Amino acid sequence: MGCSTGEEVYSVTILIAEILGDKFPGADIQIFATDIDTAALNIARKGFYPESAIAEIDPALVKKYFIKHGSTYEVIKSLREMVIFSRHDIASDPPFIRIDFISCRNLLIYFNSDLQKKVFHSFYYSLNPGGILMLGKSESTGNLDTHFETVDKKNKYYRLPNAQKKSVKTILSENFSVQIPRNSGSPVGNEFRLIHQKSRLEEFFDAFAVTDIQMNIFYLHGKIAEYIQLPTGKPKMNLSTMICKMFRSDVRVMTQKIKNGASHAVSPFRKSDGFFVRCNLRKMTDEGHDTGFILLYFENIPEKELPGVSYLDDSCDMRILEIQTELANTKQDLQTVIEELETSNEELQSLNEELHSSNEELQSSNEELETTNEELQATNEELNIAYNELKALYEEREHREKLLIEKTALLTESENMLKALNKNLEARVEKEVAQRLQSELFITKIFETAEVGICLTDSKGCFVKVNKAYMQIYGYTENELLGSPFTIVVPENFRETAMHMHNEFISGKLSEIPAEWLQSSYAVDIIADKFHVPVTGVVLPGAEQALRVSKKGKIGVI
Repeated sequence: MGCSTGEEVYSVTILIAEILGDKFPGADIQIFATDIDTAALNIARKGFYPESAIAEIDPALVKKYFIKHGSTYEVIKSLREMVIFSRHDIASDPPFIRIDFISCRNLLIYFNSDLQKKVFHSFYYSLNPGGILMLGKSESTGNLDTHFETVDKKNKYYRLPNAQKKSVKTILSENFSVQIPRNSGSPVGNEFRLIHQKSRLEEFFDAFAVTDIQMNIFYLHGKIAEYIQLPTGKPKMNLSTMICKMFRSDVRVMTQKIKNGASHAVSPFRKSDGFFVRCNLRKMTDEGHDTGFILLYFENIPEKELPGVSYLDDSCDMRILEIQTELANTKQDLQTVIEELETSNEELQSLNEELHSSNEELQSSNEELETTNEELQATNEELNIAYNELKALYEEREHREKLLIEKTALLTESENMLKALNKNLEARVEKEVAQRLQSELFITKIFETAEVGICLTDSKGCFVKVNKAYMQIYGYTENELLGSPFTIVVPENFRETAMHMHNEFISGKLSEIPAEWLQSSYAVDIIADKFHVPVTGVVLPGAEQALRVSKKGKIGVI
């Protein structure tokens, strides 16, 4: 269903041929490929395809099942003869019957739910028990999943169960209707399960037959043998060959009317054994939908009930025969014209395929040029980006060089200033060092040459330096005094008091330390500078002539 230009149906045919192998040439297999697009069907019948259409097929299969003609490939004749391409409207035309496999992929997605339901009923009627239904990836059986078994859910393969009981719903249009029970079963094969309606149809007709649109007979009832006869030779259950000669031409005309869309067709009256007889064909419908079945029945009316009615006799049959002969000749001429038109159409189709192939090549070249243009555009953009990056780096480099020059100038200026300052500083330091050395030499000279005893103590009251006069006054050597507390030269009964006053002076509680020692009836004052190392002096008896006391100096000499 929906075969389009035939790629899928030929693919299925190739698979069947591969499976059957050597049995394929004589296999009794018939494949129907249908579509509503006549132009697509014409392409499919010819079996010509461009190289791009078979690009993904195994080269071995291409060599085996295709014939190369330049840039196109033709499906071999044995495959094409196995497939019958036919225009068929799945929504309105009667369904096929006795089908073992139906492929309808990516078609139902374009139908609404009501139309899908109708199509699935057609599939349901068409498939033999155990038959396979294949749908597209986005399709499913919907609410009819109870009627089909899922074979492969992923690839959408379904099967009609062998024990499935089909239902056939039938409504006869116009003045009466017949409804077949939905859950009825079939004791006689699987021929559409029409036998279930016979009891209902018998209420209206004494003799009738049920056929499909191709006039294949599926059910007969009543005394119908006088109108339907078995032909000579191998029997074919087709109404067009089995109907009696009297109604044969009428049935053909009526069948054509039904095929053209009429719901009911009736023949002219014929006269037979005191009765007027006419044949009726009526579509069997279900709730307004065509089921694909046709009911044939006859009306027998006594002559006396239809006085003066017009009917056809043997002379009319002769004239009809002449007309049919003329029509057959006309059809033959028309067929010749049609074949010539088909030949011209094939040539035009071949030319169209060549143009299509050239157009595809041009399109491919155009796509390649577009791809090249896109690549060039991308390269140009990359070059622009690289240029902008290099330009930014160059500008940054110029900016850094400019800053470097400015910083270098500032650094040179700073070095010059630093050299000048360093020179001035060195001069001042040299001058101060010279002055300090001179002062220290002067002080040292005074300290060493003074005739007055001078000593220096630390904050703990220990001697750190004494001059010669001091050692002579007290009679100690320099090694004995240095590091010893100054109290060793103080009378023993004053040592504690002297040390206490020394500590308070050091802590800043006293700025001047008065003290009196009764030593050879001389009183001694101790004066010290709080900002320098304390100095303590003691005059021994007999040294009064050397006593010097400075009340205002920073160094006290005793």
